Amino acid sequence: MAELTIKFSALTRRQLLIIGGGVIIGVVLAILAVFYFRQSPVPAVLPQAAYQDLSFRVFFPSQPPRGFKLDRASISSTPQVLTYKYDYMGKKPVFVSVQPLDPQLDINSFRPTREIDTNIGHGYLVEYDTRTTVAIIAGKSMVLINSPNGVSGNAIEQLADSLEPVK
Repeated sequence: MAELTIKFSALTRRQLLIIGGGVIIGVVLAILAVFYFRQSPVPAVLPQAAYQDLSFRVFFPSQPPRGFKLDRASISSTPQVLTYKYDYMGKKPVFVSVQPLDPQLDINSFRPTREIDTNIGHGYLVEYDTRTTVAIIAGKSMVLINSPNGVSGNAIEQLADSLEPVK
């Protein structure tokens, strides 16, 4: 048993520095992993009561992109629209509405900064100085995403691409 024990006095200074450095790196990596997983998006679920009586298809991100947090108190619906809000990076509101597509809507009237393809349909993204808006035609529904506080078009596009049919 005496042969199996490590004598610290027998370790060189270099070996002690390498072991100490390894321990420090391990602790730092563990702290970073905890921070990363705490920041990862939490899957969100749209309460069935918010959409069960609606006659049109509803879309909602079950896995929102990093930085978006659902404001559960913002979820509301009427027979013609479902609305909810995300907070981006904790302080910038992003409003989402889903409604039936108006057959009178002239898609050519959109003047997008760029057109995007999402999981649910073709979208039109417009970036103004302090506002970003996306309109997505998803079958017989239309999704509008609006951020009045300068959330980047790329972040809004990620949110738009995370939408999935709920009903």
